Amino acid sequence: MRIFTPTYRSWNSMRSRCLNPKRNCYHRYGGDGITVCDRWALFANFLADMGERPEGTTLDRINNAGNYEPGNCRWATPKQQRSNMRKPDVDITGGTFGRLTVMARAGSKEGGSRKGRMRWHCQCTCGKKAVHFGTEIRQGFAWRCGRYCGFGARPAVLQQKHRSTVRAEVSKEGP
Repeated sequence: MRIFTPTYRSWNSMRSRCLNPKRNCYHRYGGDGITVCDRWALFANFLADMGERPEGTTLDRINNAGNYEPGNCRWATPKQQRSNMRKPDVDITGGTFGRLTVMARAGSKEGGSRKGRMRWHCQCTCGKKAVHFGTEIRQGFAWRCGRYCGFGARPAVLQQKHRSTVRAEVSKEGP
């Protein structure tokens, strides 16, 4: 019978993130090339290298681009982990999304980010300027400057990407 200690749960979660494609966060770990060293396939080896998990800590990779291995892991507090997060390097400046062209990142005074979400200055084909979240632009939820601009259906590319959110026109063909 196994005893499910906090250390064991951390080891098991680490392996699951890297080895189980059905896990919801697999794309950020195993799907992104992060692996677990062969030595840590056994819990006893992991425990010998890392020791028991101190209360109030979780497993952290020192170099987030590196793998789970003895020289790259530590027990870290939530504060330490927040300061060690991978920062997305997505620059969408100059990209065109629907009617919007992304001009530049918005500065902090203009609400440049909120809870880690980057905002971008955009210009619509009608000439108006707007600020949108990058995730909303990339996912097709922000594709025009405002409510009445470009009234009608989203561009075809966005319709294919978000069929569940776009009403499809039904054409009736005659016999």
